[in-house]
Amino acid sequence: VKMWEQLDKTLRSGSSALPEWLTTYLWCRFNIYDRTGDGAIDVEEFAYILENFGIPERQSRQCFTMMTLNDTKPLDFAYFCELAIEYYTSDDPSALGNFITGKLNF
Repeated sequence: VKMWEQLDKTLRSGSSALPEWLTTYLWCRFNIYDRTGDGAIDVEEFAYILENFGIPERQSRQCFTMMTLNDTKPLDFAYFCELAIEYYTSDDPSALGNFITGKLNF
């Protein structure tokens, strides 16, 4: 819990630098999605992984389209980190980071 509290303080201070533990975690998570290892997550990879977590393919594809701004923004590691931080910190239910889990409603 202390790590997350420190992250919150860091982000609220205006710093965008992620702690090493979080960068490592996000890198591992990103590589689970990026099955081909090409440095970007595509809709097929995203849907495949989330289907294993019980998210219907149609729903995960919709989430991917929203997160990638209608497939105009590549889901590379840098953008994945932006979305993850938004997921962890935003109070806005329509924030794009909220769709990183493939859920459309909470």
